[in-house]
Amino acid sequence: MSSLKTIWDCMFSPKLIKIYGNGPVEKLYQPSTLEKWGDQVINSLYVMWKFGVYTSPFLVGILYQRGYFEPEGLVTLTKLVTSVGVILVVSFCFRGLSRAQNPTYQNFFSTLQSSQKKMTPAIKQQLNMYDFEFTAWPVEYKSDSNSQLAWVPPLNALEQSLLQGRSRLIELYRGERFKIQTSDNNEIDTMFINKRNASPNGNTLVICCEGNAGFYEIGIAITPIEAGYSVLGWNHPGFGGSTFAINKLGFKVENILLFGWSIGGYTATWAAMNYPEMKGIILDATFDDILPLAVSHMPSWWEPIVHFAIREHVNLNIFEQLSKYPGPVLLIRRTEDEVICLKENDLSSNRGNHLLAKLLCLRYPCIYNDAQTHLLMDYLAVTQGTQDELFKRYSVDENMCQSLLQSYVSEYSKSYPMKIGEEFTNHEKSRMALFLARKYMKDFKSSHCVNLPSEIFQIPWDVNVESDFVFT
Repeated sequence: MSSLKTIWDCMFSPKLIKIYGNGPVEKLYQPSTLEKWGDQVINSLYVMWKFGVYTSPFLVGILYQRGYFEPEGLVTLTKLVTSVGVILVVSFCFRGLSRAQNPTYQNFFSTLQSSQKKMTPAIKQQLNMYDFEFTAWPVEYKSDSNSQLAWVPPLNALEQSLLQGRSRLIELYRGERFKIQTSDNNEIDTMFINKRNASPNGNTLVICCEGNAGFYEIGIAITPIEAGYSVLGWNHPGFGGSTFAINKLGFKVENILLFGWSIGGYTATWAAMNYPEMKGIILDATFDDILPLAVSHMPSWWEPIVHFAIREHVNLNIFEQLSKYPGPVLLIRRTEDEVICLKENDLSSNRGNHLLAKLLCLRYPCIYNDAQTHLLMDYLAVTQGTQDELFKRYSVDENMCQSLLQSYVSEYSKSYPMKIGEEFTNHEKSRMALFLARKYMKDFKSSHCVNLPSEIFQIPWDVNVESDFVFT
């Protein structure tokens, strides 16, 4: 017979979802009938309570109009609240008793309690065998960085998909789950796939920054995983992932690559701006500034309101942050992107074009004069076949352009803005302008939400110089 303390603890313990095995076959936890019934009643009453809180101004008015605040009405309300309270208490008792008598649940709960006292490698390995409510997962890293984003729980409709995605990462790729706590007590769910010593690319860590309503379980993390990189995926909120990767996972800053998709480009560029020694940043299907996109989707007479709301409250200016990062950058543009384009089926209206143009003009101001900027926008308005024709028309020699950049870097430095091009002819500037555009941006024939193939995922281009060059 279970002790009263065990039953009491199990009343408020987390829900066990799954027990991981040694392969892809899922083994869901099977609660007893009483535990399942108790959980359903508790969850239903919780939803009703939340609904009542959010609609309380209307409910109070309705109850007042119908006389429930009169003596007789208050008696009725008291009986109702008492009945619900009894049902809730009985449900908790059923749940606690059932869990206390279930050996499978007790094994899990014992492991969880041990991890909350002291997380050792052996206990962490045992804990990784279970999937349970994330709120109960022990905090393994506390970040000092503040986060100003509010936590938004995943929709119930997504729970099964998230569980399947998480199972895949843990069982097939040996992923390890962590909880990070920010200084303002936000909790971040993270997943780490360690490919060090298992893949040529494994010593490079890719931190994945998901887009709107994105989750690491079903998001962009699979692309670098299949490309052989170590990967850290995380779910909003917070920017604690970078310090966690350095201080807890043991990756050097120069071996960390940032990967942001869509609006996740904002968090990726934030990290790049604050950790300029990062190996590089890859931005997929993202934009320069959210304001033009917001304005294009609203009635014209709303523009002043939209402008004020964006600039004062959600000023997601990706270029502003990217401009403060001095390392290698790769932009991936979706040629059939229905989200980032201001006009449907108009590649020239893709806001990724403006992000590239702003970045290149900032980094190579002597190359991109008015004529070269116009040439760049013409180049970005077309797909690869027509781009290749522009390369031929201007006789772009990639080896020559690379050599010129190497010579400049060896004589001066890699710092931006570079002064290369001051002595170039107009035609030479055009060649270099096209060369740089191709190195900084790759096209992918796809719509906005298709996962990026692993063969397109690559380390951003950089000017490589021989070891005997001296940097100044």
